Amino acid sequence: MRTVTAYKEVFNTDHGKRVLNDLRDSFDNDNIFVKGDSHETAYRLGRRDVVKRIQSLSQMEFEPSREEVENG
Repeated sequence: MRTVTAYKEVFNTDHGKRVLNDLRDSFDNDNIFVKGDSHETAYRLGRRDVVKRIQSLSQMEFEPSREEVENG
C-alpha cells in the first residue's frame, strides 16, 4: 500500500491536482474513438487508462497493514 500512499501524497497537492487535470484534459476526453482506425483507438484508450489509474490510486482509501504502521 506504500504505492497508494505515494500517489495520494503526490496527486492530492495543489500541483498534483493541476497536473492530473492537465492529463485528464489531454488524454481522457471525447476524442478517444477513431472511426476506421482501431490501432489509434487502442492507443488513445491506453493513454486514458493511465489517467484513470492515477485518479483511482490517488483517491483510494485503505487500511495500512500492521507492518506499514510499525515501519512508517
